[in-house]
Amino acid sequence: MRVRCAALAAAASAILLQPSAKAAAVLPDCSDVVQGKPVSSGPVTARDLVTLADLGPDAPDPGEGHIFSISPDGRWIALQVQKADPDANGFCQALVVLPADGSGPVRILDRGGELILSRSDMLGRAGVATGLVRTIEPVWSPDGRRLAYLKQTHGAIQVWVAEADGSRSRAATSGAVEVDRFAFDADGRTLVVALRPNLTAEREAIKREERSGFRFDARISPGAGAVPFPRPSNRHAYFTVGEDRRMIPATPGQIARLGSNEAIQSLLSQHGSRIALAPTSGSPLQPIVRLQVQDDKGRIWPCADIACTGPGLVAWWMPGGRHVRFLRREDPAKSVTAVYAWRPGARHARRLMATTALLTDCQPHGNELYCLEERSLDPRRLVHFDPSNQRKSVLFDPNASFAALRKSRVKRLFARNSFGIETFGDLVYPLGYRVGKTYPLIVVQYTSRGFLRGGTGDEFPIQAFAARDYFVLSLQRPDALALTSNARTSEEAETQLLNGFRDRRSVLSSVENLLRPLIVQGLVDPARIGITGLSDGSSTVQFAAVNSTLFAAGSASGCCWERSQDFLLSEGIADHFARSGWPRLLDKRKDFWKRISLAQNARDIRFPLLLQMADTEYLGALESFTALREAGHPVDLYVFRDEHHIKWQPAHKLAVYERNLAWFDFWLKDVAPPGGTERETWIRMKRDWQSKPRSAARTELPSSPINPHGTDAHPSRPLL
Repeated sequence: MRVRCAALAAAASAILLQPSAKAAAVLPDCSDVVQGKPVSSGPVTARDLVTLADLGPDAPDPGEGHIFSISPDGRWIALQVQKADPDANGFCQALVVLPADGSGPVRILDRGGELILSRSDMLGRAGVATGLVRTIEPVWSPDGRRLAYLKQTHGAIQVWVAEADGSRSRAATSGAVEVDRFAFDADGRTLVVALRPNLTAEREAIKREERSGFRFDARISPGAGAVPFPRPSNRHAYFTVGEDRRMIPATPGQIARLGSNEAIQSLLSQHGSRIALAPTSGSPLQPIVRLQVQDDKGRIWPCADIACTGPGLVAWWMPGGRHVRFLRREDPAKSVTAVYAWRPGARHARRLMATTALLTDCQPHGNELYCLEERSLDPRRLVHFDPSNQRKSVLFDPNASFAALRKSRVKRLFARNSFGIETFGDLVYPLGYRVGKTYPLIVVQYTSRGFLRGGTGDEFPIQAFAARDYFVLSLQRPDALALTSNARTSEEAETQLLNGFRDRRSVLSSVENLLRPLIVQGLVDPARIGITGLSDGSSTVQFAAVNSTLFAAGSASGCCWERSQDFLLSEGIADHFARSGWPRLLDKRKDFWKRISLAQNARDIRFPLLLQMADTEYLGALESFTALREAGHPVDLYVFRDEHHIKWQPAHKLAVYERNLAWFDFWLKDVAPPGGTERETWIRMKRDWQSKPRSAARTELPSSPINPHGTDAHPSRPLL
């Protein structure tokens, strides 16, 4: 699952989030956090997926630093491991260190602490949490003898320091302060810390306001409650902290150490030459850049090779400062990641290696490259590449025992949608697949790079579906910015994407065009196709419910787009939507809402819908839910307490997984849950719905060009 919950659906949901999350239980015994316990050779279950060990967040925020860090001498690598326990509804966490050459065992330097969720200031509110896990970067002291890192206990985030030899770990800061950023000072022992702005005064003002009533304004998000959010402040406080924990105001020079200069250093050679990634074309929001070098005399050396041009290039100097290496994504559909080498002044760049695996947080050291790697069937692990000879070694895999489980084969498919945008999807076969048999299929959205776990937001257990005899199509969302023309701001882009529901039509077209050949080939039963999604994926589920006849059941989280969003999502988000082209509540615009609203189309929705929502978001689904229920349409809604846009509590994650499995078994296979209220409720839903006349004739899907090979990449390209 990869989420920095993008697009319009995330913007809608973010406003409903509470400022913080309660910490789940901390487990006393974390003996298997580094190396999982042996497992059977059976099929993958929902529990197997929930209890995988994680190396960093699913969708890392580059602004929060690296997931792993290399010691100054290049001999050691440090990172944090997290492992969920749904029975205790808690997490085991460990800070570990291992030899960079893979020559020795992994050592645990520190255990424990509460899960730290990422928080940000948005739309006039301070400390908004989305349920995404924060990146915890261990920072080495200049001499490599100790590591500093963030750790949360009793709800407070502090800096801790662990000795690299494992002899001890301790809290370096204390009290009511909450550390946002930190760095070692030049002496390697003193820490420079940036404390989050103190919002105590504003919270006290809100408390006083309670006596006379809160004025309803942009500070209040109804879904999150009636209490106003504090306003954001960027007034950090800066201090130095020694081993005695005394906090002394930092000097300007010490504060400057908090500014990350790592990226600048990687672009500056020892001879004074600089790497530049100069925009050449593309939109302002997604520029196409060209690699070039400026030497110490100011001369520009552009790279003329087409490989040196593209979006999102990442470049660094090789030792000696004479050669540059860079990462780029390549076709088909940007599904391949390649490493190139280029000597300034040379006409061509040389491709050293390429892979369809997802590489995250790649860090060069000397001639080598360290990355976190995921493959369709392999969870994230730390790997070492020598691109010059295409050798790879796995340095740390906390889920090595996962390999013993029986997993389904995966085949990559490519297609162009009705807008001409190429995308791809991964087709996961039923575990017991038999040639000639037709199977039900479930669509999971909306990223398919890396490990196929549960889609964006991690709610739809792909391998567990396959073990239940489903095909699963994991969709890589088509590029939305390909539909915009020179939008200068995200708001302009949203306006263009909303016009005629271009973006929603683009995504739905990609799904249908990937499915069509599977139906034609007799692999998939067209009467038994389900669709799922969270956030932007939920928007696709909703749009499909109104505009497609292909699907027989759906499950969504983070739903729904309705007229009521104007007053449920607060004044600020309503204004944002209006500027992007959404109708105001007074506008009514039946023609607009007829294209997407579940409530306005409740009598004509074509498939049963399961909604599993955070308590901070479920109000946004009530207009849709109520209208569908009044229309006698099968719909079920579950609300999860103390959750956010992304559900983070292990017990909730397992419950969501298992209910999704049961929902599709019931509607696509006619297999009822074994007991409980779900069995009675769903059987009654189905009986009542089937007794009502409805029109749901299926239409022929539009044709589209499909890659006939269905391979993991272009056959002429050697891949690791």
